[in-house]
Amino acid sequence: MEAIVHITDLTLPVLVGVTNAERGLPQTVVITIHCTVDVTAALVSDDLADTLDYGALVAQCTDIARNRRFHLLETFACAIADACLTHARVRVATVRVEKPRKLPNIAAAGVTIERHRDPARRAPEVHA
Repeated sequence: MEAIVHITDLTLPVLVGVTNAERGLPQTVVITIHCTVDVTAALVSDDLADTLDYGALVAQCTDIARNRRFHLLETFACAIADACLTHARVRVATVRVEKPRKLPNIAAAGVTIERHRDPARRAPEVHA
């Protein structure tokens, strides 16, 4: 059986941007993650080891935001999705990353990336 494990509105500073000015200081991004997870074993065991530990995933996201630099939100979102897929029970990772109030008159600008464990549906990994 599958379930969607989600993390909503994880807010982190990250060095991301096309221009040197954008990359000069960390910008706040808001991340929402939906992971399709095989929870078959967890439903029997009631054990965290048999599902996705979202605390561990938040720590991975924080590490990526803290220690890497990106030109594009797409590349950052892909790095987060790839981190999701390092968890064996994750089948699909959908990651939305937004920069709040990036432009006048909008709440946010952003991107959504979907990555699949299935090799037939998976794009190459991105290393930034």
